[in-house]
Amino acid sequence: MMDTPTDTIESVSIHPLVLVNLSDGHTRLIAAGEKSGSSSKSRAGVRATGVLLGKHVRNVLEVNHSFELKENPDGSFDRNFGETRLGQFEEIFPSLEVVGWYACDDQLRQSDSQRHTEIVEMFCEKPVFLLLDATKALKNEQSSTGYFETIPITVNVATNVDDSEKLSFKQIPYNFLSTDSERIAVDHVVEHATSSDENSSDILLQHLKALRRSITMLKTRVDVISSYLEASQKGEIPWDARLMRAAAEVCRELPSMQLADYTRALSEEGENVKIVSYMTGVTKSVCHLDDLVKKFKAAYDGSMHAPRKGTFRGPAFASGSLRFV
Repeated sequence: MMDTPTDTIESVSIHPLVLVNLSDGHTRLIAAGEKSGSSSKSRAGVRATGVLLGKHVRNVLEVNHSFELKENPDGSFDRNFGETRLGQFEEIFPSLEVVGWYACDDQLRQSDSQRHTEIVEMFCEKPVFLLLDATKALKNEQSSTGYFETIPITVNVATNVDDSEKLSFKQIPYNFLSTDSERIAVDHVVEHATSSDENSSDILLQHLKALRRSITMLKTRVDVISSYLEASQKGEIPWDARLMRAAAEVCRELPSMQLADYTRALSEEGENVKIVSYMTGVTKSVCHLDDLVKKFKAAYDGSMHAPRKGTFRGPAFASGSLRFV
């Protein structure tokens, strides 16, 4: 495995699947403690820990996946379990390697330096340490958009690595990075998590709102980059070659699509949406009609057996005079 020195890492990009794994591991651990009847004080000493998988892209570390680690009775990591799990992940994700480890806790512990040294001995030379404060995340208030403004995460690198007794951590910047497939998966998880809410909006409406928020955020960031470039061109702010290279890299990643191809693809997408909406309406109409037919037949069958008062006795219609196809 090729290791990039942590002092050359400018930032860490965290994929949403990692956050889902951390949250799931912490939730299952808490639920298992509550089911076993252990006290809250004893559960406070237990936390979810695991390994971070990712890759280095220039000076940016991408954290794509993770898996949990078992601990021995003395608190150390189970080396055999970790190596077995890593081998399984390498078969499925050969491009990913161990880049660090994580823990769900509200603060650093004195034993974290020892755990960090174990990760160095087991997997990689210069790992990062991701700390998620799950308790603070539960107490965090949502913003007006319905999402958390901040996620209580810190990404740390070790200092004084030559002396394990004096090993300490310092924080480095991080951001979140997601692909289309990851966004769809996360939306699916959130949809099932909130499906019991009686006031939950329609799924399509939620999807459209999410797209609108994404487009608004994209426009805001593009405006920031555009304003910076204009100010640099006018000489209002100093020239920064590193930021210019980053902006140029973003522009190069834009898809090189011809206008005619884009128009045709957009038209096809619009037609597909219209067809789906039309079929949805037709399906609902057929369901309502079927429900109406069933209710009418139930009422009609009841009138066949019930005696009717009036001049004429018996059913109002002869059997078989009214049929439904």
